[in-house]
Amino acid sequence: MTKIKQHFLDDMRHFKKEKPEEWQKKYREATHRVLSSVFFYISARNCCNRKNNLMAAIGYYYALFHMSKALLFLLPKYSIENLKGMYHSTVLKKMQTEFIQRNMLDTDFTNTMDELKDIREAANYSMGVWISLNKILKKQEPKIQSCMADAISLFKGICEESIGNVMALIGDGIGDDWMDSYLSGEEAQEVVNFLIEHNLTT
Repeated sequence: MTKIKQHFLDDMRHFKKEKPEEWQKKYREATHRVLSSVFFYISARNCCNRKNNLMAAIGYYYALFHMSKALLFLLPKYSIENLKGMYHSTVLKKMQTEFIQRNMLDTDFTNTMDELKDIREAANYSMGVWISLNKILKKQEPKIQSCMADAISLFKGICEESIGNVMALIGDGIGDDWMDSYLSGEEAQEVVNFLIEHNLTT
């Protein structure tokens, strides 16, 4: 369950009012990352169902990694340039500091992300470490789904009145272009369904 503290919202509203152009750049960059996250999630889920386990292991991790970047991009204290070059381990630590310790996300998010990071790194660099990888990934799926839903809810809560602009940005431009480039027709429809389900597109 996403719980945004009132003082956090007050600080965000002050930032949006004082620096509207910077806020626009931030939520646009964050929107790109949300879309990347959803693409990786849907693609990984399909790979897992087809037992393409290597790609599923990589995709599921990057779904939560890009979602983490999306949330961090929204925060005034981090510049876009700084976040673009941030290491994976640093992103995980920042998520714990900014959202877990403030009780805006459950510890399941960073725990699951850390577990998927281990699986992804083993799949990339230490093949043979994980036995029955498909079974392991299937066991992770409910947690990943819950993490995605909680993070999206938090993202929308932080965006507040700008969420309409986010939806238009996805629906009117980048969504279609990216789907044509990266997804099969079946996956593209699943992405659309997911975005509609979570009220992220028009």
